[in-house]
Amino acid sequence: MTSPQSIAVAKYLAERFGGRGEVFEYGQDEGDLRVHVLECANTPSQGLTSYGTVGMSEFDNQLVTAEGSPLRVELVSAGGEGWGFVAQALATCAFNVGGGEYRCKPGTVFPSVFEGYETPVTTPHAFMWYPFFWEAEFSGLVFENVQIEFLQVVPITDAEMEYVRDFGAEALVDRLEAVSDRELSSLDRSSVA
Repeated sequence: MTSPQSIAVAKYLAERFGGRGEVFEYGQDEGDLRVHVLECANTPSQGLTSYGTVGMSEFDNQLVTAEGSPLRVELVSAGGEGWGFVAQALATCAFNVGGGEYRCKPGTVFPSVFEGYETPVTTPHAFMWYPFFWEAEFSGLVFENVQIEFLQVVPITDAEMEYVRDFGAEALVDRLEAVSDRELSSLDRSSVA
């Protein structure tokens, strides 16, 4: 996390999460990509931990702004006690972008990023949307000529992933709005689709 851009991202996230946190480094099992994840306990509420990538925005997201500037992304999420592998799943999402396999924008689903850990889950897929768990607004960050946007990763079920494919991201968001933030951050919740 030594780049000035990563330091700016970490400060931005800590301010919005509203807590002091720790930063952990993650690397690919095979490959040279590395990313950090900031973890802040008891935010957005007691018993939840906020997570945010730090350095994902240094990977080419293959998107540009209307003005032609690179459009990069950092990811945020929250998880309850016992779901510490959320940080690893965010790192996997970052490596998908860094490896050129995916572009990350609202409504995107990265399949199976919450699978393969010791704990079985009902919500194996990562759905990207605008951050809504935290009171602070994530309005984006401009660093030099790079526009950095922040997207929330919401774990979703197989049925919810199919729902996005059939009816679109906004239709799923309408259904997810009926679920509490605490339940949405659970990796073993029931499907809303």
